[in-house]
Amino acid sequence: MRTVHDAKWPLHVKLFVLATLVLASLMMLYLIRPLLPPLGAALLLASILRVPVNYLERRTGLPRSLLTLFTFLAVGVLVALAPVLIVPPIIASIAELRLNLTDAINALQAWAAQPVVLGPGIAVVPLRVLGPTLDSIRNMLTPLAGSVVSLAGRLATSITWGIFVMVVTFWLVKDYPLFLRHLRALLPPHYQDELTRLGREIASTWDAFLKGQFTLALIIGTLLSIVLWVLGMPSPIALGLFSGFMEFIPTLGPLFAWLLAVTLALLRGSSWLPVSPVIFALIITVVYLLFFQLDSVFFIPRIVGRRVRLHPLVVFIGLIAGAMLAGVIGVLLAAPVLATGRVILRYVYNKLLDFPPFPPEEPLLTPERGWWQPERARQVRLILFDLDGTLFETDNLLVARLAQVLRPVANLLESDPHRIAKRLTMSLEGFLNNLITILNILRLDRPAFWLTVRLDRWLYGGRVARTARLTPHVRALLTDLQEHYILGVVTTRSRQETEALLSAAGIRDFFRVIVTRDDVRRLKPHPEPIRLAAARAGVSPEQTLVVGDTPVDIRAAKAAGALAAGVLCGFGELEELQEADIILNVPAELWRWLTDTHPSLTTTHPSMP
Repeated sequence: MRTVHDAKWPLHVKLFVLATLVLASLMMLYLIRPLLPPLGAALLLASILRVPVNYLERRTGLPRSLLTLFTFLAVGVLVALAPVLIVPPIIASIAELRLNLTDAINALQAWAAQPVVLGPGIAVVPLRVLGPTLDSIRNMLTPLAGSVVSLAGRLATSITWGIFVMVVTFWLVKDYPLFLRHLRALLPPHYQDELTRLGREIASTWDAFLKGQFTLALIIGTLLSIVLWVLGMPSPIALGLFSGFMEFIPTLGPLFAWLLAVTLALLRGSSWLPVSPVIFALIITVVYLLFFQLDSVFFIPRIVGRRVRLHPLVVFIGLIAGAMLAGVIGVLLAAPVLATGRVILRYVYNKLLDFPPFPPEEPLLTPERGWWQPERARQVRLILFDLDGTLFETDNLLVARLAQVLRPVANLLESDPHRIAKRLTMSLEGFLNNLITILNILRLDRPAFWLTVRLDRWLYGGRVARTARLTPHVRALLTDLQEHYILGVVTTRSRQETEALLSAAGIRDFFRVIVTRDDVRRLKPHPEPIRLAAARAGVSPEQTLVVGDTPVDIRAAKAAGALAAGVLCGFGELEELQEADIILNVPAELWRWLTDTHPSLTTTHPSMP
């Protein structure tokens, strides 16, 4: 007997409902069209602020709502300080430009009125050719300048829309993972994985665009400011900042920056170069052309990446369409929206032709799956171990002590104090190592190491050498490996601490090479400790395998040209050790990856069933 729950809609009912929903959606978009530009601005801001919030969440383990609030407060402080710290110098620079569009056109007309001799008896007056064009430009620029001022005034007084944008942005950033889970739950079960992959591709496109454009703006703005200052351009910092900001408008943005710089060069000339304003404008043009080439050939492919690479004609048409549809927001969003459309169209095209919708994903590096290359592994002669978190479980002591200190805060935030302590310590390791390196170069490392010793005594109570435990089955692993490899230790601890730890554990004799912070000027992640250990062992860095528990160890190994094995028994987590060649739960699992290289290694190991 058919029940109510078994009843299914006929095809014509489904089509009718689908058409009705589409029409209703289009009608709704038409009715709320004034909301679309602010919503676009909120999406853009959310895409930008999501990056630091995600980073802080991974690094600290604190609640996302708290990190979102902290990020908004930090941005608010910067915005509040901008009128005091940033705006006055920019206004002063702009005032120094004394740039008047009518004066610029008049200067061009005065230059164009002079005859240009092309050869014997051949002279051309550019004004006769360019005169009508210059008049048209003058007539166009004056109302354009007025409209820009009017737009700035409207934006400055639109407090309500600003509040709307900030509220929407806050909730989008705070509940971004929640929105993704709800959206995935709404997808048909058979298409969840596929459409989730499509969403990741789109998110990657936006991330690549935003990160790339920020980096481009910083690089181009800084380099151009320096070059323009060297050439004697008036207000080089203001022009550099403007040129950097124009990177957010692909194709047309750099053109606008060049027009402003050339106009200023014609009006003011160089402050020290003994050339006419016309020649100086040509020099500035050459500089901007070189930057255009450097931008398109070098920076954009490496910084923005292939995900957002679009033909300039497509970008140009998209910019015009974006300006017509949504004004300034449409111009800013044109490139990522076009790139998103390309991702979706490629997916639809492949589905229509029954092709695979996406290229195969590289599988995640896990303890069961590594990028180990046997032919490369056979070259390994030296194995270097990190000390804390790899050979010894001293990192657990540090986390436990910090967790006690952070427990009141963690309870207030309803978070795990051990996770907060672990993420905080790992995130500070690279920074502290780099800081000590800088202090070492400045000959200020002794006070830093004195503070480090005091910190160790506070955290460990001076009991490390007596209480530190070896990670599981390390002694058996070292016994197996010493017959076939040179073994060593690379650590940021002092020589005295390292010798005390190894001797107390009874494993000092396993290691022929020991490199501590007393032996080098630059600590990990700099490759100097790895290279020094290899040199002392009489091998090349390419014949070296580094075993460590943090991204700092992995980066140091890669920078030196060595192989890297990440272990999960210390601070490192799976996602953060993906640059390694293999990942191990504990160092003792290393034997499993080396048996193919040296079959005489024990084939059954105490660490494995």
